[in-house]
Amino acid sequence: MAVSKLYVQLAACSTALLVAALFALRNACGSAAGSSCWKCIGWGMLGLGLLGLSLVYLWILSQRPSRRHTFKTVSQFGLLVLVIKCLHNLRSYPMAKASWQKPREHQERLLIEVIKKNGNTEYGRRFGLQEVKSLDDLRRRHPLTTYEHYQGYVERMMDGETNILTAKTPASFVRTSGTTGPSKYIPLTSKSNLFDRIGTTLNLTLMENYPDVSLLQKHLNLYVSPRVFRAKSGALIEPISRFPDEYKTLLLGYTSPPEGFQLGSIFEANYIHLLFGLLDRDVGMIYVSFMHFLRSALRQLSRCWPEIVDDIEHGTIKSSLDLPPHIRASLTTALGGGDPVRAAELRTEFEKGFSGLMKRVWPRLRVIHSIDHTGIWPQIEERWAKSVDHLPLIFASSEAFICPYLGLKSMDVHGHVPLPSVVVTEFIKVEDTDQSQPKTYFMDEVEVGQCYETALTHEWSGFYRYRMGDIFRVVGFHENCPILQFQYRTGLVLNLCYEKLNTHVVDEAIKAAVARWSGVSLTEYTVAESPLVPEDSPEYEPNEDLPYYYVFLELASSQKSLTDEEKKAVDEELRLRNGDYDRLRREGSISHPRVYSVRSGGFEALRDHILLNTNATAGQYKIPQKLRSYSFFQIMVAQSWP
Repeated sequence: MAVSKLYVQLAACSTALLVAALFALRNACGSAAGSSCWKCIGWGMLGLGLLGLSLVYLWILSQRPSRRHTFKTVSQFGLLVLVIKCLHNLRSYPMAKASWQKPREHQERLLIEVIKKNGNTEYGRRFGLQEVKSLDDLRRRHPLTTYEHYQGYVERMMDGETNILTAKTPASFVRTSGTTGPSKYIPLTSKSNLFDRIGTTLNLTLMENYPDVSLLQKHLNLYVSPRVFRAKSGALIEPISRFPDEYKTLLLGYTSPPEGFQLGSIFEANYIHLLFGLLDRDVGMIYVSFMHFLRSALRQLSRCWPEIVDDIEHGTIKSSLDLPPHIRASLTTALGGGDPVRAAELRTEFEKGFSGLMKRVWPRLRVIHSIDHTGIWPQIEERWAKSVDHLPLIFASSEAFICPYLGLKSMDVHGHVPLPSVVVTEFIKVEDTDQSQPKTYFMDEVEVGQCYETALTHEWSGFYRYRMGDIFRVVGFHENCPILQFQYRTGLVLNLCYEKLNTHVVDEAIKAAVARWSGVSLTEYTVAESPLVPEDSPEYEPNEDLPYYYVFLELASSQKSLTDEEKKAVDEELRLRNGDYDRLRREGSISHPRVYSVRSGGFEALRDHILLNTNATAGQYKIPQKLRSYSFFQIMVAQSWP
């Protein structure tokens, strides 16, 4: 294969700089010999500067950057990556490692910093936060809280009042999705600070597990631009996943031009990201927030790849794609008039079929960064992504709870590790979560095998001992810091009488039931409670006096409906896993579940409906495991086989 123009430019530039550096250093020596002190210093500084710059370009060349970079972009982004690597090696990773070794010490130090910054606010004075000198003081003096505790304060801040929860005026208010309840608005004093933390965490995960993946390879990011609003105060109202405006330089590391990150439609955004992603054969990593979005994009690709390849060949964007004129013009220019050679290469690979396609069109692809909360990675791996790894990046929430996944090179078990120097974290035993003020435990007090709800304290929001409602299991320790596996949200518990089926139990039961059926595998599922359905609904059963569950399953097969025996398996597996449910079924207090088989793409119809009718955005959308709205229920019934 011919050497790319970019590699030639980098080699020529580094050689020229090196020659110029040697020339300058020779002149410095000559000036010294001639006793011209200032000339000596000047030539010497110039020579050392040019030498340093030549070494930078040699380092960039050694990283085998994506050939879709230009000399200008690789220079800008290369310097940024070099700084990131230095900060990671010299500061970020040593700080994280030190905090994992002594979590209690770092938690104490962080709490003092939080109180120092926000203790003199209206809220801080009211609750006597300046008297808090330790973690034990915090536990004794301040109650555990929920969002309702802060809602009035937040509304005042959104109206423009200052020094309420935080001394620093919030730059934005992070809006939760609202798919599991009303949206919450979390004050955030520094989005860039938080993104620095998230970016550091991502780099930590990638560099520790895949040192061979160059950050100068362009990465495919399936990003959909969210809706953004403004509060009366002028601060942004946005989801946590939105790219801050000041981070435009980071976009140079992705295959799509910056204009591709302005698209708010899933179909259009996916098309553009796939178009520019396929144009670049040097892609090293795919980044997508949740695995179900990758599956949706791959389904789209399987339908429209001929159009994408045709656009790559001719340097065009199909006319039916709904793009603003200025974005279309800019993206068309970025295509550079077309690449017939790459188009022919792609067409050959697509015509061979989809098995192992990712590695065939992207030979340098190593890893997919994504959260797989529904367990569909094995299906994607089997069909599309053979020889590609999956890395579950980080656990991150709108409340700014950030936990990296360090990989099995660093840990013996799968799980995420909190950063003790970022968020003060307390743990509530799962059996105590019904209490309003249960006993809490710090990082050095939790036990392996126990499940806990988390409560957070940090400076960005001004929230203290805030109960997230997320349940984690402690599966081990990294250094002296607990390793956590997410289990379920307390707000998603299913309950018809008093059985309290948490979504972890439901997940296990449904997967076990499907495993008993031959020739099928589970793709997605969701569950609803029968009281959600009104009496005028076609699905209402007037002759059924008992409550029951609706279970909607999408299966990876051509099967259109389920037999009575297959439906019965769902009930049996639930009864095996929850004693109260089993007893209520035996006593005749709960009827058997109604199990539906959903058509392929049915959950995408649910996604589109939720994104259109709630505050949820594509970057934060997760398939709801519990349907809370009758309109959601209607979508799933309409998408099911009769």
